[in-house]
Amino acid sequence: MLEKKPGDRRIHRLRIIAVQESDFNQVNRLALGRPIQHKLEDSGILPDIQHGSRSSKQCHSAVLNKVLTFEIHRYTKQPIAYIENDAVGCFDRIANPLVLIFLMAIGVSPQTLQSLAKTWEKSVYKIRSMYGISNTRYANDYSRLLFGPGQGSTIGPFLWLICFLLISLSLTSTAPRITISSTNNAVETTSVGEAFVDDTGLGTNMTSPNYQVHPNNCIMDKEDYSPLVSNLQRLAQEWEHLLFSTGGALNLDKCFWFWLAWRWHQGKAKLHTMKTSKHDLRMTFELNMVATEVKRIEPCSSYRTLGVHITPSGDSKGALKVLLEAALSYCSNIVASKLTRQETLKSYIQYLLLKLRYQPPLLQLTKRECDKLMAPVLQAILPKMHINRNTSIAIIHGPEELGGLALPHLHTIQGIDKLKLFVGHLRLNHRTAKLIYIDLTYIQIIPGIGEFFLNKDYTPYSWVEKGWLTSLWEFVSQVKLTFSYPSAWQPPLL
Repeated sequence: MLEKKPGDRRIHRLRIIAVQESDFNQVNRLALGRPIQHKLEDSGILPDIQHGSRSSKQCHSAVLNKVLTFEIHRYTKQPIAYIENDAVGCFDRIANPLVLIFLMAIGVSPQTLQSLAKTWEKSVYKIRSMYGISNTRYANDYSRLLFGPGQGSTIGPFLWLICFLLISLSLTSTAPRITISSTNNAVETTSVGEAFVDDTGLGTNMTSPNYQVHPNNCIMDKEDYSPLVSNLQRLAQEWEHLLFSTGGALNLDKCFWFWLAWRWHQGKAKLHTMKTSKHDLRMTFELNMVATEVKRIEPCSSYRTLGVHITPSGDSKGALKVLLEAALSYCSNIVASKLTRQETLKSYIQYLLLKLRYQPPLLQLTKRECDKLMAPVLQAILPKMHINRNTSIAIIHGPEELGGLALPHLHTIQGIDKLKLFVGHLRLNHRTAKLIYIDLTYIQIIPGIGEFFLNKDYTPYSWVEKGWLTSLWEFVSQVKLTFSYPSAWQPPLL
């Protein structure tokens, strides 16, 4: 049983790892997990909102879709309601008979299923600690059945993917969704949210019928956003019922919701807060028929999703604070250490930068914010490397060909990683690519120029509202890159 959070040893906050017999575990992976997952991927029936337990997906894509979705709604000022759900011990709550029936339906041989089912039924569990293996044990009993292959099983992620597929297929066609289209309506994408294994975000941007626009493009004050919350509640409740039917359950401590909705004053839009729009969302959980209120957060609050601290309103202060704490902790350890010059450089490149570079590609950190983050780090490592701490930044980060030290900078790394996400997703032409293209069409209007804005210098247009693509624009203008895309992805002339 491992600590999910260091220092928190409460029994319900520990992660149970099942140490299974090696041959049985590897046979499951080779005979069941890998070939059937390839078959499901080739058939194209897996939902595109699920990014976990799949070799063709990555964690960054799920967060990037959320960031782009919120960014597009900030540009269009269209309201959106969103809820973040987290399932409890998903691998430990999978209903075994349900997945066995599904495996039989997709063609797994009865002998293989019988071997798997009997092993689950007859397995005996003991607890291993630093003092050895316990003498007491527990096993399956008809009065109290044990479900799930357990975390540590090689087919656990695959079986959860099957349950998620059943939930997705069972979701009604009338369930609220997020529908986003480009400025010219040439590209449109519809989804219920994003998911990575058991972390699922659900949302809807359906508004009330009296959603009206004033002649001067300002939404009227008598706008009623309450149907938006009702739609989100209906979607979240339907998802909870389907999750519980597969054996799962929601962790109420980690579930919360928010919305992006605007109030207009003299032609300017301001985000609604919990004081200006007092709405709540209530749901029933499992077999309890009494509705429980789900925690609500402000749209300007930073929250952690898949290791990245994002803010629906587009602010990066929360993530910057977390990154700064990690950098200062590294600095204090470096100053008190006895590392050599080479070891200090290696710790900076192979430890700190790897720790810091995970979040920035999905954020909107400016050059000034990255410099502020790197300043204490340079003050700590330069003396350890026998370099004057007052050395010019141009020399520290400049290329070796021009006499520089070529010390990697976080802003440069962020820009390169953004370019990889940007170009890589556009070439795949999937849902993330559509979101990027839709975002491009709205940003193209803001500067008011006919030329593709990524090919323009950033400086004259620094007033553009900060977003994921505009921070990429800042980096592109500094390194003087020019983009050219296939004709299918060229933004329309405005």
